[in-house]
Amino acid sequence: MSLQSLNASALAGYQEWEQRTGPGMRARYSDFLPREPLFEIRPNDIVVTLPGYRIAQTSPGLLSVSTPQGQNVAIRGLHEAELAKALELLDGHTSVIELSRSSPLHWPLQAWQALLQILLGTAVDLPAVFSSLASVLRLSELVRFPDQPPHSLWRNYWENATDVRRHLPKIYQALEGSAAFRAELAHLHVLATIGSNGHSYYGGYGLVPTVPGGYREIGVQTAIPASLVNTLDHWSSLLGTESIQREGEITTPRGLVMCVIREQGTIVEHRATGTMLFALLDEARLFLTTVRQSGARDHASDMLRDLAYFHQIFINAHPFANINNSIAMNLVNDCLLRAGFGRLPHLLLDYLAQRLPPDRYATAFAAAVRLHVLPEDDRPEWQAALDRSAALYRQYRQDRDNTTQAI
Repeated sequence: MSLQSLNASALAGYQEWEQRTGPGMRARYSDFLPREPLFEIRPNDIVVTLPGYRIAQTSPGLLSVSTPQGQNVAIRGLHEAELAKALELLDGHTSVIELSRSSPLHWPLQAWQALLQILLGTAVDLPAVFSSLASVLRLSELVRFPDQPPHSLWRNYWENATDVRRHLPKIYQALEGSAAFRAELAHLHVLATIGSNGHSYYGGYGLVPTVPGGYREIGVQTAIPASLVNTLDHWSSLLGTESIQREGEITTPRGLVMCVIREQGTIVEHRATGTMLFALLDEARLFLTTVRQSGARDHASDMLRDLAYFHQIFINAHPFANINNSIAMNLVNDCLLRAGFGRLPHLLLDYLAQRLPPDRYATAFAAAVRLHVLPEDDRPEWQAALDRSAALYRQYRQDRDNTTQAI
């Protein structure tokens, strides 16, 4: 699906979906680990059971399904024997739609899908689906914190991100020209919002309807709570860059205004539109070009500096209504992988990029790669990076909870 082929009917369909699902999509920003599985169960999926789950009747009409690790989920309206029978039918060969047609429970397809989605990660799993998606794009390249489970993602997000990854060679080919680069970048946003099939919807929810592939025409602002500002100060110091900037402008290495910070770091304004927005994207294009030209670990310091500049300018240009960091990190991770570094979770890098001047952000970015990147073949390093990312998430939760208690 290209921007040119996005007709009025397709656009209306996406925007209607966006309005209908807006609150749920917006909720993904409130915490980084949702309480219920988001990954959609589809009719042709083959679902398998996980070992060690337990079913208990906690009250009339209420079941609890738990794992040895302490996770649990509540199931309403089923008897214990019914749920046990349903899970016994998951033989690793029968699809969900086949279960709805031939199982002795006589449940409709939608009932099977709803139940199995709730149980994802607790009693059931989708190993074939997750393995297929990970063959193109690993989970750790899509999430802020790498121990986030796969069922906590929207399925369309992962699938669309694989479409974006497959299209990246086209954007690299377009780096020589500003207009060609913007056209391919717009196509990446189309893929991220509606997928290559045109109806794999994913996105955010803002004050104006999203146009897939449409560059932003009005200024916007992004906001975070004061608790997250405190976390950023803490993490920034661990990365060797001291406190974040809480007020004023941040400019690109070439002197263009990227954003304006207000309200003690909680509000960031992205004012550039039109020719100013395109000027920012052109500077981002030039830094991505130098990354591609160096692109090897023997030029690590220069490459990471320019990759940081690309990421920071892209984030602050905020060219689209939504999914900006997802597209930027898709490019960042592809460049890191091609240069032999490994995979970098999103962490809180986009928030730092909005609150540090370029030289300090480049320092923070390089440190984040050194500390948090997940290498391909060194298990001790991988575990150490995982532990550091988990500690960052715990710090965020602690700062958030402390701020809530103070209020």
